[in-house]
Amino acid sequence: MNAGRHGFFPCCVLVLCTAAALVGACNRRNAEKDEEAAEPKFTGDPSTHFRLMTRVEEKVIEGRKEAVTIAKEWSLEGGQNVMVEREDGRVKMSFRDGELVDYVFETRKGRRA
Repeated sequence: MNAGRHGFFPCCVLVLCTAAALVGACNRRNAEKDEEAAEPKFTGDPSTHFRLMTRVEEKVIEGRKEAVTIAKEWSLEGGQNVMVEREDGRVKMSFRDGELVDYVFETRKGRRA
């Protein structure tokens, strides 16, 4: 039997390629599972989901009223800015010391800064 150009027999190359493909598929599947576990998935209208962000914490809340209430609480308790962004990116709010300090509503979908 002749070894291939790199010193491997053809059957060994096939096994190595198959093993590499399986490892890659498992890694992709595990990454997808980790992403699903980290990010809650909501059904329905994405414009009702809001992402709250501080320097150390991030959370997705369903409902504007609940998101604003939590953002006010976080900004009072932590003494830091809290950003609230609607999932579709068209509404952005910033809270400091329990008060709204900035509000942006994008009226056009393709608008750029």
